[in-house]
Amino acid sequence: MSAAPAPPLLLFNARLVDAVRDAPGALLFSDGRIAAVFEGNFFTPESCRAFMPAASFDARGLTAQPAFVDLHAHFRYPGQSDKETLESALRAAKAGGYGTLVLMPNTSPPVSDYRVALGIQAEAAAFGLADVLQSVTITRAFSGDAAGDVSHLDALPPYTGGEGLPLVSNDGHDVDSAAALFAALRKCAQKGIVVACHSEDAALAREARALREQAFRLLSQQGDWFAPCPEADSRLARANELFMLAEDVATSRNLLLADSARCRVHICHASTARSLQAVRRAKQACAARGEEPLVSCEITPHHLSLAAEGENLRHIVNPPLRSEADRAALIESLADSGAFAADAIATDHAPHTARDKLSGAPGFPGLETAYAVCNTALVASGRTSASRLSALMSANPARILGLDRGTFPKGRLSPGFAADVVLVDPAERWTVDDAEFRTKGKGSPFAGKTLMGRVKAVFRRGVLL
Repeated sequence: MSAAPAPPLLLFNARLVDAVRDAPGALLFSDGRIAAVFEGNFFTPESCRAFMPAASFDARGLTAQPAFVDLHAHFRYPGQSDKETLESALRAAKAGGYGTLVLMPNTSPPVSDYRVALGIQAEAAAFGLADVLQSVTITRAFSGDAAGDVSHLDALPPYTGGEGLPLVSNDGHDVDSAAALFAALRKCAQKGIVVACHSEDAALAREARALREQAFRLLSQQGDWFAPCPEADSRLARANELFMLAEDVATSRNLLLADSARCRVHICHASTARSLQAVRRAKQACAARGEEPLVSCEITPHHLSLAAEGENLRHIVNPPLRSEADRAALIESLADSGAFAADAIATDHAPHTARDKLSGAPGFPGLETAYAVCNTALVASGRTSASRLSALMSANPARILGLDRGTFPKGRLSPGFAADVVLVDPAERWTVDDAEFRTKGKGSPFAGKTLMGRVKAVFRRGVLL
């Protein structure tokens, strides 16, 4: 994941924001890293002359932050180029300020082989736009019954923050068999690999999907997805209640299995108050034993900003959008910087064609709106600080993945860290037009909405992209 060294560059006249810093200042980039951080009013090149390198870049008062780290994205590669390609996804990532992304393995075919994962990473690296970590499945090709095959995990090398894969996942659905998941957790515990769980009880989810399909047929018959249809909305609401129960039941199961296996587990797209409570209890149990927490969790921009009310009920995603009470619980946990709070924001970028979305395909394009959505809902609203948002989108995801150490550590504006930096204007208002997205994905629930905060530029290893 290395890039060619860049000549020294001074980024000045910036507001510097990371998990522990919010001050005016300048950054010196050298050999792909942050060589120095200077706090103070460096408004002109002359004010920086004492440490002036060969070149400089005037940030013009914009906010410089560590490039975002996404724990959860779907690039649809290989096999689904109608929805997304590596190039379109990476250009969307760059537009959204992301420097590192973990890709889910529910592709066509699923990615279960370590060598295949390395190959995808190499292909992505050739574009020079972001670092990609391709996860592999927990069970081979998503087998999930009592005989679920986890033998492919034996080929994964131990992960210490450098080479190898930091995370495995069956995202898209859960591992049905507790025995198979427990076996995988035990293997990953020995290798220092995080197991990321899409927590969803399969039987409850099947009932929910049946209700959803009934609603989809009603909406298709009327020819307008968003036209009034009380019967369809009723079935979608009943489906969402089952999906909520499915998440809560499976989250508790997965946390119990992970604790028994002594394996680090990451709860993907936590979306209910009860799931967050289960994560909090698991963290508290570790603390009571004097141990570092074995559990982390992520929340998506769409779950923290949208509730399943009115038209939003028709915006289909897994997990579904939740009640306003659940959304408020997500916001509260994200705003809480304590040890037992939510850890990270992850996009769950899941692009689909326009035709797929009109057929009820679950998922949204998320890379190009994530910062603006989160800045609007969390910082501009006064619920939390810019530093806390940086922690949720950069420092904490990097820590979960072990990327806060090694040759090019990520997630902070500190000397020695990778010069992967995003410039944002947190005060800029703009209206989302998904026709202008770099991703091929359509059907953003934020289309037509006005958001605050926009990505203006991205540096990768000290080079302006």
